Amino acid sequence: MRITIVSGTNRANSMTMKVAEKYAEIVEGQGDVPLILNLREVFESTAVNQVYGKMENSFEQISKSHIEEVDKFVFIMPEYNGSFPGVLKYLIDLVPPKFFAGKKAGVIGVSAGRAGNLRGLDQFSSILNHLKVSVLHTKPLLSTIDSLVDSESNLQDDFTLKLLEKHAAELAVF
Repeated sequence: MRITIVSGTNRANSMTMKVAEKYAEIVEGQGDVPLILNLREVFESTAVNQVYGKMENSFEQISKSHIEEVDKFVFIMPEYNGSFPGVLKYLIDLVPPKFFAGKKAGVIGVSAGRAGNLRGLDQFSSILNHLKVSVLHTKPLLSTIDSLVDSESNLQDDFTLKLLEKHAAELAVF
């Protein structure tokens, strides 16, 4: 099974990307094929210059390999102003809805605060449902993310790692 793990921010050196990398390791350990879609790289090189309805070749290839040709998604998103980053909505708006329809997704929230982006996950899940994407009921909330990493910003918290492993296992059979 091919899974795209979306790091839902374009912020440099984000904790969201660290979680995406750890999740990819877990998925690979389960025998599936993870792809990471780093929105920082995507929007630095392609979609910033894009006009709706006219995809650049580089973004079209990213869309094909990371969205059209995968079975499932995991959207890992930080909390921005009580919601999710606009750059993630921009990605959704650029890709034709038919490429999402009928697929499955998991969502994971990341925040420096206490709620783990609960509101953002609910809002984004509604968007995915509108696009005919089924969303896994388990939605890990990684609160106080700075306390879950070591001095080199590697995710090290045992409880959080077990939570991500459980989520990946549930997504695999979803």
